[in-house]
Amino acid sequence: MTSFGAATRRERAWMVATRYQQPRYAEHVDGQAAAREMFAHVLEKTGKLPDWMPELDRRIEPYQGRPALPVVTVAEALNLPATWWADTRGKRKVNPKTGRPNGGGSFALNRVGSCVTAPWYGIKFRPADVPQGEGTTTVFLPDLGALVGFRRDYPWIYIPARRGAKGTRNVAQMIADAVSPFMGAAISAAVQGEDWYKPVSGYQKALYRLREKARANGRPKAGEQLTLFGSQTLLRALFAPRSSAPAADRTSSV
Repeated sequence: MTSFGAATRRERAWMVATRYQQPRYAEHVDGQAAAREMFAHVLEKTGKLPDWMPELDRRIEPYQGRPALPVVTVAEALNLPATWWADTRGKRKVNPKTGRPNGGGSFALNRVGSCVTAPWYGIKFRPADVPQGEGTTTVFLPDLGALVGFRRDYPWIYIPARRGAKGTRNVAQMIADAVSPFMGAAISAAVQGEDWYKPVSGYQKALYRLREKARANGRPKAGEQLTLFGSQTLLRALFAPRSSAPAADRTSSV
């Protein structure tokens, strides 16, 4: 799976359309091969592709032959030791038949993480030699946001339903449901027209402090700014008024 810069990944299906000839980065592909890959689970059960599937003979390829953005592991994103592990469900009971913990719930930090889910607000980090569920280092909500790709001071808004409610799980759910700014920039740029690669590369370096890891101590501080496509924020840039013609440097791939 191609990395778009975040320290965690989530599989999503995107439908991209424009009022111009075609979205930027659009390429022709083997639609049948793409369909077999996307609906492999349907083929396995029924032996045929669904009759309601969309045409899949074109796709968006934002990289256009450029090097993928650097892979950032969970450990690097949170400035934790690469040898540590995370427990998302505490100590799991052992299956007597297999001798393995039921339900998993643990992963190594030396890789890109799977998709963030709401229960991750209770994650505990631990060295590899510490038993599962006995870690003492906790996760903070800004850290969860950073794993998805949001700056650590992103203003997640929670309206308390009762006095004194902190909404920790609610905010964690917001973070889990959100589209990563990295993926959002790459896909939205296909419609908006401005290239995403250079500004997102700079944003990734600032968010994960990639230039400072050799001398960094403690977790990164808040304050990274999501200023993509010039001095505008991502949403302002994507939804700014546009002319009726595509960008001058856009070429047709048809």
